[in-house]
Amino acid sequence: MEHFTENSKGVARRKYLTRRIRRFVVVLSLTGLIAIVFLRGSLSIIAQNYSEIVNEGYTNTEYVRAVDRDLYHHQVLVTEHLITSSPQEKEKLEKQINKLEEHMQQVLKEFGTNMKGHRYESYYHSIYSDIRAYLKNVSIIFDFSRNNDTETAAYYMDTSLGDYIDTVNQKVSEFEQLTSDDMSAARDKLNRNTLFVDIGSYILLFFILSGSFLGLMVCFRMYAEIVYTDAVTGAANYDRFLEIGEKYSHSGTLSEYAVLSPNIKDFKYMSSVIGTNGEEAVLTEYASRIVGFLEKGEVLARINNDNFIALIKKDRAEKILEHIKNMPVTVTVKNNDKKFAIQSRCGIYLAEDGDSISKAVNRAVSAMEESRKSSASDFVWYTHELLDKEKNDGEVIADFRYALANEQFKVYYQPKVDLDSQLLCGSEALARWIRDSKTVPPAKFIPILEEKGYVTELDFYVFEQVCKDIARWKENGIEPVRISVNFSKLHLKNAYFAEDIFEIMQKYGIESRYIEIELTESSGYEDFDAMTKFVDRMQNNGIYTAIDDFGTGYSSLSMLKDMDINVVKLDKSFLNGLENTVTQKVIGNIIKMITDLNKLVICEGVETEEQAAFLRSVKCRTVQGFLYDKPLPCSEFEERLKNPKYTGRLQD
Repeated sequence: MEHFTENSKGVARRKYLTRRIRRFVVVLSLTGLIAIVFLRGSLSIIAQNYSEIVNEGYTNTEYVRAVDRDLYHHQVLVTEHLITSSPQEKEKLEKQINKLEEHMQQVLKEFGTNMKGHRYESYYHSIYSDIRAYLKNVSIIFDFSRNNDTETAAYYMDTSLGDYIDTVNQKVSEFEQLTSDDMSAARDKLNRNTLFVDIGSYILLFFILSGSFLGLMVCFRMYAEIVYTDAVTGAANYDRFLEIGEKYSHSGTLSEYAVLSPNIKDFKYMSSVIGTNGEEAVLTEYASRIVGFLEKGEVLARINNDNFIALIKKDRAEKILEHIKNMPVTVTVKNNDKKFAIQSRCGIYLAEDGDSISKAVNRAVSAMEESRKSSASDFVWYTHELLDKEKNDGEVIADFRYALANEQFKVYYQPKVDLDSQLLCGSEALARWIRDSKTVPPAKFIPILEEKGYVTELDFYVFEQVCKDIARWKENGIEPVRISVNFSKLHLKNAYFAEDIFEIMQKYGIESRYIEIELTESSGYEDFDAMTKFVDRMQNNGIYTAIDDFGTGYSSLSMLKDMDINVVKLDKSFLNGLENTVTQKVIGNIIKMITDLNKLVICEGVETEEQAAFLRSVKCRTVQGFLYDKPLPCSEFEERLKNPKYTGRLQD
């Protein structure tokens, strides 16, 4: 026996994938942040390296070269000043020399500012000192030159200025060499840092792309989970099933498979016991057991609720049916163990050449629906008889739409008689289908309309016709009796069922005392709460409610006890074997119990005077049956309203 908890595997798997995606998003975000910080820092270092190269290799080098050039030009101009004898030429040269000295001073000033705090600042001060000394000696040479003491000026120039110039040139060369070495070191550092950034970028790019790829794979898997997987059970969903089935159909291999439509028996009862979470656990386990039994190429999908569909290889269909026949499980709900035996009903269709997957599914589902009605077997194979039934059902539905639109349905009224007074005291409205002047037996269309859900339209059609007839009788001075109208249990799924009834009554001005709403006992069995609420709504508005076919279901006593119904109709099967004293006692006690609960009892199917006499003896006052009247068309029933007295004999 399997033991599982209330958690859904499908939900848990999606949560797991969601957590993985979140982790990938966080990791990728952090990786991207690290990449941004890394690249920003690296670019800052590279920019700094480049700045060093610019400062060392260009700015400072340009300064010393400018000083060297100015010094050379200055020396040339001083030499020309000594050579020339023209006072005008000397004056012109002195202006050029003064201008050049100003430029040299400006360059030295900027050079000094740039070299402040530099590791080679001492070189600057040394060059600056030599140039200052050089310029001081130049002014002395100019004095000799102005006094035409050319020899002394030339001597002084050769002995003093030459040394200064050689010293400055040497220091400039040394500074340029040092700067060149620094530039080479800075370039090496720049290259190393650039290589480091390249490698780091590739590594980060690898991690980002890898993370993105893995995240993409998880997203694709999540996409597949959402699009193709049932969220609760983890099995395929119906869209995925159809996709696989269509592939088999197009390839011509669908005929190798059987289409199964399994369904869990008594699933509503399980749900009421174990709740939603436990319900999911049962569905998950059921799907898991079947999926674990599948072979390659086979597939199980959940359609909705506890309805599944499967493609199984034909030679394995019997094995699958045996596998799902009985599954003992234990569900843990709120720390309490609930034991169940999961039993299945199933429709089986052996696909044929040329079948579409939709056709195969519809036939498997049709077979499963038959298994709901059959007490012989929970497993129903689709046969040609079912095919004929489907065709007939389809024809009935098609003809029904036409018949409803063209008023082929007529309302007949079967009288109810008071046994004590032999007077008409009520009637039941019945639908009759008149087609081509012939009456279609109700058994030929009512069950089909009920099964396909179209009976609700017919019910309201009959109800509105009844309201029209009552309004007309009142207008013509004919006093109506209470008319009971049958409504299918399908109406209980309509949240506005009661309002729809009130609306039609208000439309025709019908008083509540003329209407009785009749529901079958099985309606309460299917949805007890909904029926109870509906009955209460009717009572609050003064409308009688009745249970039809009482005693044929499973909830008779609880309905009598818990529902505020007015009328109980005993099924005509109660009158079978009336000659048996045990049967008489059973009927008598049932009628007494219902009467003691202040509810009206009506017995259907009364056909003999003996039956009527017995019912009168056990205090059943109201009967309905061929002893008094068969269902009457509206015109004949109208005459009965005018003449409500019965003689107690069978009416033709």
